[in-house]
Amino acid sequence: MKNQLNWDDLRYFLHVARTNNLTQSALELKVSQSTIARRISGLEKDIKITLFTRHQTGYFLTDQAKGIFQYALAVEAKIMGFESAVDSVKDDVAGTVKLATAENMAIEVIIPALPKLYQKYPNLRLEIVTSPNTVGFLKHEVDIALRSVRPEQDNLLVRRVGKMSYSLFAHTKYLANFKKPYTKHIDQYQFITWDSVYSHLPSARWLAKHIPNAQSILATTSIATQLASVKAGLGIAVLPNLLTAHDKKLIAIKEDVFADDLWIVSYAELRSSKNIRAVIDFIVQELNEFKLIDSL
Repeated sequence: MKNQLNWDDLRYFLHVARTNNLTQSALELKVSQSTIARRISGLEKDIKITLFTRHQTGYFLTDQAKGIFQYALAVEAKIMGFESAVDSVKDDVAGTVKLATAENMAIEVIIPALPKLYQKYPNLRLEIVTSPNTVGFLKHEVDIALRSVRPEQDNLLVRRVGKMSYSLFAHTKYLANFKKPYTKHIDQYQFITWDSVYSHLPSARWLAKHIPNAQSILATTSIATQLASVKAGLGIAVLPNLLTAHDKKLIAIKEDVFADDLWIVSYAELRSSKNIRAVIDFIVQELNEFKLIDSL
């Protein structure tokens, strides 16, 4: 191999290998599809290996490419470490940090406090990815995650930062059909539940274990829609106490049925990044404001 490899070519290769989709990679990298296709073709020519099988359903690694994929990941980790080291010697906090978290945490905790973060660091910007699933780190899509499931990857820094309690909630207009004590009627209630795709989530697991015969009147894919359904008087749901604190018409039928550990996750290679440290410190401060770290 006579030509020196270009890091951007490897970056495009890794991204397409993770997404298997040229269009998605182009959107996320903010370049054209033709640019990515050209750079990958150039890389293939330089190393004399066909990296992808091009198919109408996507781009898929060839057997030869699978053999070098881990080496490309190692190069990526080194580059990230170098960028973090460069960032650590700069005086200012500036740039973009991508955070993955649950929708309820973003809406209730992170977003309302963003003006404070931006006032302190005017050149810092946060991108927020919300999903019930744990996303981001296998595909290097995010820089930090605030999540309730502890990851097992070796290249990650994992820090337990608190707990979030859940209760069984119903709206007063739904409970008007029942007499106290409300716990007496558990078998008669209709429940707002998670779609089966999200049966691995802690609240879905709790409901399946403790109320296995729960009658589901509506299955959803987000906490926000579950909360809206409860407010509409459709039934009851397992919700974070955090979401219901300001609505006196939401009644806890069973309080504190379980609590989730909260974890902040970032890359080991970015441990010295001032941007990452600034955002993590901000998150911990806001969790403290909401008294979510009292149980540590």
